[in-house]
Amino acid sequence: MLIKNGDILAIKPTLEAALGLPADKLSWRGKYYLAKLGRILSEPLKDIEATRIKLVQQYGVKTETGYAVAPGEPTSKFQAEFGGVLDIETEMGWTRITLTDKDAEALTAGEMMALDLFIAFPEPGGTPEITGDGVVKDAEAVVRK
Repeated sequence: MLIKNGDILAIKPTLEAALGLPADKLSWRGKYYLAKLGRILSEPLKDIEATRIKLVQQYGVKTETGYAVAPGEPTSKFQAEFGGVLDIETEMGWTRITLTDKDAEALTAGEMMALDLFIAFPEPGGTPEITGDGVVKDAEAVVRK
């Protein structure tokens, strides 16, 4: 799966927030897959951050607290270079998985949008429910087995 570095960077805060959800909100299966995704993304994230720091040092000025990119031409050069880094596609060893209804309910719409490249979500109406008497309840109809 090819993913742009910008998409990898954008998912980081969402992934951290989702992993912090309590177990009664997010299933252990969901937590497992999100933790696994976090480990897979950690290496590209380290590379993106290291590149960002080098670009800030190259185009920035030394301050009391570190480096900062000054407004003007250095900023536009930094943005152009870093934008190019964010457009690079990275091969990810990840197969898109589907989370459960419980997991989808625990996440906000924004979190689901951020995770969409990596994780599929159940269709609205959820997964069919099977009652004790063998009746399959679906968002569209009730069907007897």
